[in-house]
Amino acid sequence: MASCPDYTEYAKVFHGEASNGLLALPFQRPIEACRTFTSKVIDYVIESVSSKIANADLARLFTNTFPNTLDTTIFRTSCLTEASSACHHPLAFLITGDIEAMWLRDSANQLLPYVPYVNQDVSLKRLFLGALYMQAQFISIDPYANAYKAPSNLEKWAETPFPPALNHQTHSPGSTPQVYEFKWEIDSLASFFSLSYQYWQHTQDDSFVTSPIWMTAVERVLTTLQQEQQGTFDPVTGQVMPVREEFHQQTDRPTETQFQDGRGQPIKRTGMVRSLFRPSDDACVYPFFVPGNAMMAVELDHLDEVDGYGSQLIMDDANIPSLLSLPLLGFVDASDAVYQNTRRLVLSRANPYYFEGPLMAGIGGPHVPLNYAWPMSQIVRILTSNDDDEIKQALQWLVKSTDQTGLIHESVSVIEVKAGKDRYTRPWFAWANGLFGQAILKIYQEKPHLLSQ
Repeated sequence: MASCPDYTEYAKVFHGEASNGLLALPFQRPIEACRTFTSKVIDYVIESVSSKIANADLARLFTNTFPNTLDTTIFRTSCLTEASSACHHPLAFLITGDIEAMWLRDSANQLLPYVPYVNQDVSLKRLFLGALYMQAQFISIDPYANAYKAPSNLEKWAETPFPPALNHQTHSPGSTPQVYEFKWEIDSLASFFSLSYQYWQHTQDDSFVTSPIWMTAVERVLTTLQQEQQGTFDPVTGQVMPVREEFHQQTDRPTETQFQDGRGQPIKRTGMVRSLFRPSDDACVYPFFVPGNAMMAVELDHLDEVDGYGSQLIMDDANIPSLLSLPLLGFVDASDAVYQNTRRLVLSRANPYYFEGPLMAGIGGPHVPLNYAWPMSQIVRILTSNDDDEIKQALQWLVKSTDQTGLIHESVSVIEVKAGKDRYTRPWFAWANGLFGQAILKIYQEKPHLLSQ
């Protein structure tokens, strides 16, 4: 509202009545008419909690700070109510406070304190969705930015699937009109995933997953992470590899720009993701920012593959690497309790690609027809088992799987096949043959009595 004071200045001035505490803290919430978003649920929480805080100054501090995002930073919104048929999805632009720009990281963390209450307030729930869609559209413009400017017309944005992607290698102030700051920070994208996951976790509302806006952003995040895993030098030729992100600017503060004309210090490919700036928006000295990579690892673990109907893809494929083969890869010990639970799942019908019939049993996959199990999965079962009965059962399946060719095939039908249809795929599959030999050697060394029976 035009009559509402600038909160930057408002916050500097005492507004009474003072608390009854020793510090006599002021009441710094704007009057209700000047609050940028109101929620009776949040107001109730403030009243309920503060009434139980004995220290009056502490209670006042809570009263001032907890609602501050809602009170002061919901800068521009569209379609937070569903009254208009023209509203395809909500949008919400949150400023950081005294800077009129929306940071991915900041806006996510600004909202997350309210996520336990979203199911009690429809408008609050749509505010979260609006922030999600806003972040997704910004990421679709360019995933390397950390902060963005408010679109002049959010209603227009709400009518379009998503803005066109922009492709820049050198990012500097002014290079993209919609971007406020182009500091590549891995935690920015992790924060987008965190907001998405925590909203879903509390609401079970996965409506945003079906939107091309959100899915396009996810795809661009994953592409960006893969690109930023690349080392500085080609491991074969030693040539300097091109980078997708460079940031440099004229400044007298070294934390505001990056080394090597904006590309950062040289790195060797390790699997970690390069990040030029920390969450403080200060330049990384070394581009592998460990906490940011750790956060992204956690959030990627939350990012399930879904089909838009609320289902999740919980499966294992028969090839290596696979969940079943993790001990072979040295990732986990075969006796690990979590691995054993995983093993039981993937070797059961809880795995949609586990097939069992009178002729064969094992794990298949999208690579071969349904009801075709890979003998390789039975081989891996042997290589990761210490159970005599399980190993003997796997050996029996494998022996029957060759269709009297004497070779291990790629996949074998677990049931009788119709005339003219192949009983198995790939008559010559050297990898599977060699792996079977490896399994026999392991049995020989560790359980020779199984081979003598």
